[in-house]
Amino acid sequence: MNSPAIILKWLKDAGTYAVERDEFVRQIDLLVSDLTVSARVGHRDQRKFNSLTWSEPERAESNPLVKLIDDTIKAVRTAE
Repeated sequence: MNSPAIILKWLKDAGTYAVERDEFVRQIDLLVSDLTVSARVGHRDQRKFNSLTWSEPERAESNPLVKLIDDTIKAVRTAE
């Protein structure tokens, strides 16, 4: 199980990654609740939202949040 420090680092890294990916989409938000961490992506009139339960980042060997962002961006691109 990953420590809170690792998960916090992954959240920071995902935030940086989201800013770098902002050239394609108008909006990327990382949303954190007590049960989930989510990515919300908006581009033009398309909006997509994907989530992970906290158990996924807690057990992951590498940062799953970057893939979550990429998958959500891909869903927006596919919907266009």
